Amino acid sequence: MKRRWIPLLASCLWLASCGSEVTELVLVVGSDMAVPSPLRQIDLRVIGPDGSTAVDTTVAFDLPGAPFMPLSLSLVLEGPEPAPVRVTVVGTTADGSTVERTVVTGFVEGESRALPIRLYERCLDVVCGEGQSCGDSGTCEDERVNGAFLPQWTGEPADFAP
Repeated sequence: MKRRWIPLLASCLWLASCGSEVTELVLVVGSDMAVPSPLRQIDLRVIGPDGSTAVDTTVAFDLPGAPFMPLSLSLVLEGPEPAPVRVTVVGTTADGSTVERTVVTGFVEGESRALPIRLYERCLDVVCGEGQSCGDSGTCEDERVNGAFLPQWTGEPADFAP
């Protein structure tokens, strides 16, 4: 059986999945930079287990009705085997500077885990080598994160904000 996974808004999924076993990662994107200035927009891309692009979207914070941080997005795995995904979030400031965070992680069978991705001002314009990304410490670190070490999803994005 081929694996499938579906991106959904976390709040919708949370309500729909109560009482059932689900294998999901809930992305929680936050930043220590204010929106819409200096952080003007983020670009979010999720590459699925089969290498296809599952999510490729831009969120602009300087438009009317723009969302607030932290942002959340749920990825639900349907199928027999959890597999890794690659999540890349790029923040762009009003002056064109960028901050990028990439995480490669996996699902934990039958569990809802939170994947906090934080865009820190101290990581602006930091360039890391292959397989690394600017992390919480402001230095380059391995982009791979074992899904079993991710925190349980509580249903509250604010629990994982920087």
